[in-house]
Amino acid sequence: MLAAVFHLLVFVHHAYVTFHLLMQIDFAKSDDEYVQNVLKRFKWRYFTCWNFAVQIVYFFICMTEDFLRLTKRTESVQDWVRQVKDFIFTSLLFPGTLFVSSMFWGLYMIDRELVFPSALDAIMPSWTNHSTHTVISVALVVEMRITRHRYSKRSLGLAALALYLTVYDSLCLNAFLSDGTWIYPVYRVLDNWALRMLFFIFCTGSIFSFYVLGELLNSKLVGK
Repeated sequence: MLAAVFHLLVFVHHAYVTFHLLMQIDFAKSDDEYVQNVLKRFKWRYFTCWNFAVQIVYFFICMTEDFLRLTKRTESVQDWVRQVKDFIFTSLLFPGTLFVSSMFWGLYMIDRELVFPSALDAIMPSWTNHSTHTVISVALVVEMRITRHRYSKRSLGLAALALYLTVYDSLCLNAFLSDGTWIYPVYRVLDNWALRMLFFIFCTGSIFSFYVLGELLNSKLVGK
């Protein structure tokens, strides 16, 4: 029952944050070039947004499973929903969320202009920043602690993650090829292709490493 309450609270939180970002962010409050020419145009191509969307889908599926369990619906239906939930968590949600939080706050501490320019303070309150980059990992840790997820074959999970990243990276590269825009400021600071490729390889390697870490933690530290 407590797990069901937790899933509901996280979903409501995420839904409210999404509503705020969609309906109450006024780009006209900033005349910054990055905000107007990049963020406003490509706001849905940031990995933070993609990961947040995956979290919303995941916790909605969790609520569906909770409802099926509490109403004692057919076990086969519950098992199918559980398989979908576990696959999303293990292959996309866990590695994606750890990557978003660690990479964002790591670069933020080095120089916030690399990931979240100070010009954004005029249009985005700090709580939305923490909701999309901090709360997501808190929710992830709690969810992993209260639920043991079943991992698919590693090759299948990594293939799903690779496909997800390929689609995302293609959209980011398309923004550059179409009009020379790097949606992440860090790529503009890295002023040659060698450094950009090294950073890209580091990011890709990190997120695949988080997948393997999730496997290890799920077998050793997670509740039944």
